[in-house]
Amino acid sequence: MEIDTVWRSILWRFSTRRKPLKSIEKEEEWIRKEFPGRNIIDTAMRIAFNSAIHHTWLERNNKIFEGKKNHKQIILREILANIRVRIIHLGMTDSPNPRSLLFAKSFNLNVSPSDIPEKFSKWIPPPKGRSKVNIDASLEENRASIGGIIRNGKGMASIAFSVNTSEKSIQQLEMEAIHKRIHLASDEGIGNLWIESDSLTSALNILGTIRCHWKQRPLLHSIHSKLISFKSWEITHVWRESNGVVDYLSKVECPIKGERLLPSSFTMDLLQTISSDAQGTLYKRQK
Repeated sequence: MEIDTVWRSILWRFSTRRKPLKSIEKEEEWIRKEFPGRNIIDTAMRIAFNSAIHHTWLERNNKIFEGKKNHKQIILREILANIRVRIIHLGMTDSPNPRSLLFAKSFNLNVSPSDIPEKFSKWIPPPKGRSKVNIDASLEENRASIGGIIRNGKGMASIAFSVNTSEKSIQQLEMEAIHKRIHLASDEGIGNLWIESDSLTSALNILGTIRCHWKQRPLLHSIHSKLISFKSWEITHVWRESNGVVDYLSKVECPIKGERLLPSSFTMDLLQTISSDAQGTLYKRQK
């Protein structure tokens, strides 16, 4: 079994969608550059890579010398279990920021309630060559609306949307907002996409970590089908306080409405919030 097959599935669990590089050496170089820290996620990624190489080597030997062959899912489960055991053994804990929380849910790790949540959060710009999509939904007194925006690494917005829609569950609305924004990003010719939502459930649904409600499965299938067209994509959870731009756009009473809103149509309040995000403003979290 080729390591690419296993490694692609591991990257999926880390909310990272990209094609593995041409060699192990190049992939290792990428990991050292992108995951250099000592936090739980960076450490887990390095453990995952070493474990993927080790298990692929074991599988090769089993096939050659013993004529045995395990299914990819069995190997994947062993690698994921190894990551989990190693992290627990190391006794690593992170403050429950959105990225760590998503990782903990994906790997069935507990975020200790004794950890003190971060008091502040901020909008994180995407790296060079990638565009970031923030989405949100609002359900108020039998009225519903969804909103989203696309921004680059400098925090500059290229296009947004704010649309009133029929009443649904808030989870259905969140998924609908992601679906609409993905299609708009594709229409804009974006190749590398970072999706960010303050709905942890929506992020976990797309990652396949939790079982999606049956009513949302057709929409989830459509989202996955569209995401395949991107060169790379990832989805992360963000605190609501640093998702203020789309909280504004998703309101039923948002003063600007439309499927394709250009910056020239943005209100002064919206432009000021976008500017604050780009400047790295810290937003105090509400308990």
